[in-house]
Amino acid sequence: MRNHKLTLLLDEETIINARTYAKKQNASISALVKKFFNAVSLTKPNKEKYPAITSELLGVIKGVNLDEVNKEYSAYLTDKYK
Repeated sequence: MRNHKLTLLLDEETIINARTYAKKQNASISALVKKFFNAVSLTKPNKEKYPAITSELLGVIKGVNLDEVNKEYSAYLTDKYK
């Protein structure tokens, strides 16, 4: 696939933060932007959306209200770290 140029208008602080993050990740800003857009894209760039182990676990907990589980776990952590 051929690459094309894309111009983004960002404030200076965002650009500095992006450069710092890219350097820490040993990646270019272009690579980070590509990774971001692939992650939020409706079309998946890879054959698998999730790693194999995650795909195997999907749907294991059917009928569980995850919002309620998250609330309970959040309450547990709040009490634990008071």
